Amino acid sequence: MKKNIILSIIVAVLIAGCNDTKSKSDKKVSKQESTPVVKQEVKKVEPVAKTVIKEEKQKVEKPQQKELRRANPAKGQKLFARKLKEACGINGGQVAKKHTQDEWSAIEKSGKIKEEIKKICPKASDDELKDKYLENYFDFFYNFASDSGNIPSC
Repeated sequence: MKKNIILSIIVAVLIAGCNDTKSKSDKKVSKQESTPVVKQEVKKVEPVAKTVIKEEKQKVEKPQQKELRRANPAKGQKLFARKLKEACGINGGQVAKKHTQDEWSAIEKSGKIKEEIKKICPKASDDELKDKYLENYFDFFYNFASDSGNIPSC
């Protein structure tokens, strides 16, 4: 009988020990269940990767923005009034009206804007037709071309 009691105590202790290991394994499971937190951290990294991609796209776009013209029709109008008005003998609006916008674009694309100004204003000097002025002259002429409907003030 004492042996049965001792055996029952030993079995009880062993069962209790097994329950303790189950609770430890439950803790391991709860740690495994915490892996979604790790997944959330991975999700936090993904937007960073997306911003890196966006930055790379912006780097690609920036050179295209540098190619944009910095010319200005108002600046071209001022330059024309200061430099070419006397040489041409007519105002800027009359020079611009010599061609349509499409014609001015074709002249500019062919690189003959300087020659065209010389045809219209034969007295114009090379100093008045420097390359740095030509883009502004073109924008002025294009903006006030015969088919534009705009009228300059000079």
